[in-house]
Amino acid sequence: NVIENFNLYYPEAVDILRLKEGQYFLLKELKGDEITTFIESLDNPIKVIEKKSCNFLYKISFKLNDKKIILYSICEDGKKYGEFESSENKAYELPDRFMNLIGKYSSSLSFPGKPSLD
Repeated sequence: NVIENFNLYYPEAVDILRLKEGQYFLLKELKGDEITTFIESLDNPIKVIEKKSCNFLYKISFKLNDKKIILYSICEDGKKYGEFESSENKAYELPDRFMNLIGKYSSSLSFPGKPSLD
């Protein structure tokens, strides 16, 4: 359980950043119940898998009292893959509930070539 392993039970803040043009930009800053729901999406036994080459689309920043823990997640090809910055030899298959929340938060992204509704 990654919540236990990284002691992510009570983060002060959780920021979701999205890769765009080679840099990570803030997509969503979670607050209150959103943080609880997001943490719960990872609070399951998660399969440890072999590390792979991956261009990560998301960077999740968990801000705790004395440190920041980073989870890189979801490969460019859509694989449910994640790695914690501080865990050099482990990678994880991310749960569907986590993937669905990331999808929900990403639904506000604009798509190239899509006309603005403004």
